[in-house]
Amino acid sequence: GILGEYNKESLINQFGSKENILLVFKEGKNGSSAWSKKTGEVISKPFQLGEAIDPVGAGDGFAAGFITAHLENLS
Repeated sequence: GILGEYNKESLINQFGSKENILLVFKEGKNGSSAWSKKTGEVISKPFQLGEAIDPVGAGDGFAAGFITAHLENLS
């Protein structure tokens, strides 16, 4: 990612004071997690990874889907 290796706690400490912040962490084959200032909790959603034919663009697809669902208030 653009941050290279990162530590969730340090990013939450760095950006957590911003108003209405939502941090989403893509974790490859381990799924993803998110931290919201509203709840103050890290929520993880693991998933079963099927066979990846070509993982190129998978993170971009995840980001597009997540942003769309978030803007449409889907959970």
